[in-house]
Parts: sequence; C-alpha cells; structure tokens
Amino acid sequence: YTRNPDPADRLARSTNSDILLASTLPGADGKLPGALILTADNPAWDGTPRYSPDGKYIAYRRQRQPGYESDRFTLMLYDRKSGQRRELTPAFDNWVTDIAWLPDSTGIVFKADVEGRTPLFVIGLDGGAPREAARFAQIDEYEITPDGKAAIVVRRSVAQPAEIWRLDLAGSAAPQRLTTHNAALEAEVDIRPVEELWIPGADGKKVHTFLVKPHGFDPARKYPLVVNVHGGPQMQWSDSFRG
Repeated sequence: YTRNPDPADRLARSTNSDILLASTLPGADGKLPGALILTADNPAWDGTPRYSPDGKYIAYRRQRQPGYESDRFTLMLYDRKSGQRRELTPAFDNWVTDIAWLPDSTGIVFKADVEGRTPLFVIGLDGGAPREAARFAQIDEYEITPDGKAAIVVRRSVAQPAEIWRLDLAGSAAPQRLTTHNAALEAEVDIRPVEELWIPGADGKKVHTFLVKPHGFDPARKYPLVVNVHGGPQMQWSDSFRG
C-alpha cells in the first residue's frame, strides 16, 4: 500500500508517497509485524505498485523531485528476493502512467502521454528500449488478455465517443471495435476529427496544436476561431471526445 510519510503540517504542499509492504500473518508473539517501507530513500513520489504474476517483482512508478507535481514519472522494478530496485525507463522522455504486467511476468505494458495521444508500450525486464505497441487516440482504461497478445481498451477520440476495442500488442493486426454503444450518435452528428499542426513558438520550440473544424464545415466560408490554451502542465490535452 502507499501513504505520504511527511508530517501533518507539510502534507498540503508535499508530493511524497512511499510504498509499504505489510504482512497479514502474525509473528511468534501473535502480533502483526511492522510494515516494511520499500522507498524510504526517495523524498518524492512512489506509487501504483503492481505485483508480477509470478510474485518475484513489484513494478511501480517514481518521481525524483520533491514538491514538483509535474516531474517525470518513470517505471521502476523492485526485486522481492534481493531488495534491489532498477529504473526501466531512464531514457524515456514522457510520463509513464498506467502499468500492467504481461501474464508470463516477462515484461510490463504501460501507457504514456505522447503528443496528444496515450499509446501503449511494452518493455522487458532487461530495461531495453520500450516498444510502442499501439497508438490509438485516447486510451482511458485497458486490460491485458490472458494470453498476453492483446489489450482490451476503452478508447475515444475527438471524432468518436468512448467504445471498447481490442488492440494487438504485436502491432500486426488492425484495431478491432467490440462495442457500438454510440453508433447512433456517430451516424447522426458530423463529428469532425482533429487535424494536427506544429506552430513555431518561443525560443525556436514548436507548439503542438489540434485543429477541430465545426460540424458541416464549408471550406468556402469563414468561421470564428476559438483558441484553448492548456495550462497544466500536469496533463496533456489529448485527441479525446469531450462532448
């Protein structure tokens, strides 16, 4: 389980979080032993622990800068036998968000925020470069199939309300739509997909922009432009249906 170990008078501005391991079996004296703190040396955030199916490891996410909510989330691996911890994504330049184990414990699937989308990546325990398995607009939730070959996801985009899809983790098959809850709405309304732009910004940096044209768009007409600028930076505005 996780908890913030900082004193009560610091909690309002603290981003600290530790992972603790507590036994449910009493010791020889009949009392439960104290919890083991796995991440006490990191004064920043540690969380979302996930046991490997074979019970040998705990995967979790970590930040390094205390008090900095926008710090990069990396993927960590804790070896339960040796007590050693390793960072699996030191060179990955995006946030690691939702994580799940492959059923055979040979690797981890994780979601990341990348240029307005939330692709799924697969990484082995050797810490090699993550492999992008599927990029499919906004993936809200996912579960790995028992054979480890696919992910069942809740997915939406600016042009499509949420539906359940099957994504092939090998990248060899096209996404398969499993539900049609919003098919009537999609048929009734001219919901426009995003068009992607990179606009020159300050200091030579490019600003990533989504352009969404109105329903029934006529290229011969002029339309008013509404500009939404994201504040953040704890999250991205993504290619996702918002209604």
